[in-house]
Amino acid sequence: MGNTAILIVEDVRIVAEDIKISLEKLNYTVAGIAFSGDEAIAKTIETKPDLILMDIMIKGDMDGIETAQKIEKISSIPIIYLTAYADNEMIRRAKITKPYGYIIKPFEDRELYTIIEIALYKHAMEKKIKESEEKLHTTLMSIGDGVIATDEKSIITLINKSAEKITGWAENECVGKPLSHIFTIVNKKTRKPIQNPVDRVITTGKITGLANDTILITKDGNEKIIADSGAPIKDKQNKTIGVILVFRDMTTERFLENEIQMNHKLKSIGLLAGGIAHDFNNYLNAILLNISNARMTNNIDEISQTLSVLEKIVEEARKVTSQLLIFSKGGEPIKKPALLPDIIKKSISIILIGSNVKCDFCEPENVWPVIVDSDQILQVINNVLLNAIQSMPKGGIITITLENTTIPQGDKRSINEGYYNKISIIDQGTGISPENMQKIYDPFFTTKNQGSGLGLSISHTIVKKHNGYIHAHSIPQKGSTFDIYLPAVPSIIIKDTPGKKEEPMLSGNEKILIMDDNEMVSQGLALGLNRMGYEVVISKEGSETITIYKQAMKDNKPFSLVILDLTIAGGLGGKDTMALLKKFDPDIKAIVSSGYSHDPILSQFSEYGFSDKLVKPYGIKDICLKIRSLCDNQ
Repeated sequence: MGNTAILIVEDVRIVAEDIKISLEKLNYTVAGIAFSGDEAIAKTIETKPDLILMDIMIKGDMDGIETAQKIEKISSIPIIYLTAYADNEMIRRAKITKPYGYIIKPFEDRELYTIIEIALYKHAMEKKIKESEEKLHTTLMSIGDGVIATDEKSIITLINKSAEKITGWAENECVGKPLSHIFTIVNKKTRKPIQNPVDRVITTGKITGLANDTILITKDGNEKIIADSGAPIKDKQNKTIGVILVFRDMTTERFLENEIQMNHKLKSIGLLAGGIAHDFNNYLNAILLNISNARMTNNIDEISQTLSVLEKIVEEARKVTSQLLIFSKGGEPIKKPALLPDIIKKSISIILIGSNVKCDFCEPENVWPVIVDSDQILQVINNVLLNAIQSMPKGGIITITLENTTIPQGDKRSINEGYYNKISIIDQGTGISPENMQKIYDPFFTTKNQGSGLGLSISHTIVKKHNGYIHAHSIPQKGSTFDIYLPAVPSIIIKDTPGKKEEPMLSGNEKILIMDDNEMVSQGLALGLNRMGYEVVISKEGSETITIYKQAMKDNKPFSLVILDLTIAGGLGGKDTMALLKKFDPDIKAIVSSGYSHDPILSQFSEYGFSDKLVKPYGIKDICLKIRSLCDNQ
């Protein structure tokens, strides 16, 4: 208390002296005595007291209340009013100056002490709060992230410098305005407005964030990618009274991320192109060598043998193109209900032939059915098994387990909740080093002398297209485990499939219309079908096809079947041609053909009116089987 300096403002000298004595008795220091308002202001500036005892009724041009108002403008010194009486009007005026106490004369020393100590404590607490608020305000105004504070009605109460810079709006244009006035956000992909994050926080009372594709429209109409989070501001009763919104400009960061991703993609494409060129050059070289050999002999048996070799080479090349299409948006799976044990057993019977590896697979009971493209899933199992065999050059055991499992909501892996079949393929091989584990799904990455490095990359793509998940974990020199999760449908019942039907005859006498803009394909197909007894007409594009088809109907010589290429350069393609033909002849039978599998028409051909599909390259036997299947089942 001895360090507390108090200024006394009292126009009656004897009263002022009495107050001074009381203060000194209480161990306070008296900074001085002022007998008027002007003198009080002057002594306040001169002595800088810790507290002022202000008599309301003092002589001069200003009373104590007016004097306190002027002191408040130059200093934050706490003031306690002294008065011998008070009416309602005086109290009303005194309240405006926010005094720290009010004491009625005459008063006891104890009463004076109490009110002084309370005033000093209150002032000290307010000072700390103010300093804390100023510190917080300075921090918010100087941090790199944008900060906007609002009340519970989304009215802006604060915006920092970073938020001004990001939005383009100045503080004086924002404070007191609705958040939507400056914070306009849309989805990058759909361009649809996104709900105000403050509204979401107010509604839920929880911290919330924006999606990755959020665009902020700035004051000048520019677009910035932002990331943000909003948190509620709550009072002592846990009621939300406002929201603090923190956001940052991610435009440059996302641009750099996209550049890095693009570089990785270009690198992968380079590896992919190099691998394709290598493999296809080998196939082309083998084809040319065999053609040369065929030209050098007149022996029918040797020519037939050479042609068989050429067919095998083309078949191998077709497998490569089929695998490559899976990397693109194409290779969409044609899904049907299936049981994974059947696929796994088929894979084991294919891959393990001639190897020194044994496979341990115990078929479980009551396995949930899956809806998959069985051929593609077989390819996945084949690839993983082949990888396991190659990791065990001295032989060993591959263990395969299959079980039903359920993925709960919020699972940390990149997999949706629901029912799954989990396949685990465990080998005893050399394992995968930690530095290579991140590369195993990259196209053409391999650490083995044999193999192209496409297998695991293709497997990863196929599983992803089935909305599944594949994960590898390994201990070097001890082996690897590949876990494959495929969505299951427990409610499906798969009936036993009937015995295999006899293969239909290949020849026939039906009239067939072929549409293909590649003359080598159409002529080769026509020649083969002619030799099998069919009558063939060739068309190069959709308009010509429609004209020929209509004329044949008018002449009462209709076509039994139409084969339509999906993509026609500079003309009407298979999809649009089929739609027009279907209007003219609802009962038309047509096969869609293409070298691309990325179009949904191939995997959903019936939805576009087609009866079947053919993926290039195909042979005469392939097309004849399709023709007989459709024409014999009319």
